[in-house]
Amino acid sequence: MGITPEDFLNVAKLIPSLPEKKCSREICFRTAINRYYYGILHWVQQRYGIVVPGTQIKQYHKYVKDEIRSREDIRDLILKEFDNLEKKRVDADYKIDQKINQSVLDDARKLQETIIQRVEQGVPFDIGDMWE
Repeated sequence: MGITPEDFLNVAKLIPSLPEKKCSREICFRTAINRYYYGILHWVQQRYGIVVPGTQIKQYHKYVKDEIRSREDIRDLILKEFDNLEKKRVDADYKIDQKINQSVLDDARKLQETIIQRVEQGVPFDIGDMWE
């Protein structure tokens, strides 16, 4: 059996608690942010039945985001938070000269929690621009 989106999210929660000898704080934070993003990416796909065709595999993220944008039921609930979480993931993965700290990790965790909460409740609400 394969892994689940929840597996990604659970690992994201565990990584920051690793002893610093095994994982420096910043590497742990960056890796956890990455896992939060991929957990949510796959969770949203499963929740809404978004299947990326094999011909689009190189454009995986774009395909999923285009699907979110094209579906009003998803777009109004989570697009802003999804975009913000993706930006944090890109920063964590590629901007190695930029400091990633506990606060950035906490923001990523809150974003993934907000996305899940909104989808499960099915009600869009605006909590401001606190993560931008």
